[in-house]
Amino acid sequence: MTDATSVIVVGASLGGLDALSRIAHLLKPDFPAPIVAVMHTGSQDPQRIADRLGSRCQLRVTCAQDGERLIPGTIYLSMPSHRLTVVPPGTLRQTPTAAVNGSTADALFLSAARAFGDRVIGVVLSGAGADGTAGMAAIHQAGGVGIVQRPDEAESTGMPTSAIQGDHPDYTASIEKIAELLSTLVQRGSAKAGPAALPRDDLLKVDTGGAQAAAVLKLPTDLGA
Repeated sequence: MTDATSVIVVGASLGGLDALSRIAHLLKPDFPAPIVAVMHTGSQDPQRIADRLGSRCQLRVTCAQDGERLIPGTIYLSMPSHRLTVVPPGTLRQTPTAAVNGSTADALFLSAARAFGDRVIGVVLSGAGADGTAGMAAIHQAGGVGIVQRPDEAESTGMPTSAIQGDHPDYTASIEKIAELLSTLVQRGSAKAGPAALPRDDLLKVDTGGAQAAAVLKLPTDLGA
């Protein structure tokens, strides 16, 4: 992944595929970062999901393969019943897991934070449960940026609400604004260098503290947001 300055990791469940499709549709084909997404889609055919998403955007969409190198402008989708992580210098690791859903977004976010530090942008979209909350805390500790879909527009509010309550994401935004944020942030060498300079209209700035997520990860409560 030497050609990319940032890596984007996404966690989603119910309603998340539609949300990711809408974001991807707004991104240009020369988008200069890879997007790695964990989607709790149950037993759905992953290739069918990739084809569906690919038909709605100009980016390359593929099912993640173990050992694959990350390429900018590509969306990598996790396989069902697998845990997807990333390791330096930008390689996917995919291992079977007994849990159908589990904390797969947390695992992806944690690995990205460890591997890429302040170049990571974490995104939590529509979905049930709390997956992604602890991982978002790790991204903040590493100096990255956290973005959460507005719960009032999410099909399922569990994951977005948990991410807001359990950590302090840099932005809670509409789908359109998430796409705008990503396009701006990936142009900068460090993901954290961008938010202060971005327009705040239609964005909800959130700072609720990170005690819950920190307890899960045994991290300091001051996560550097």
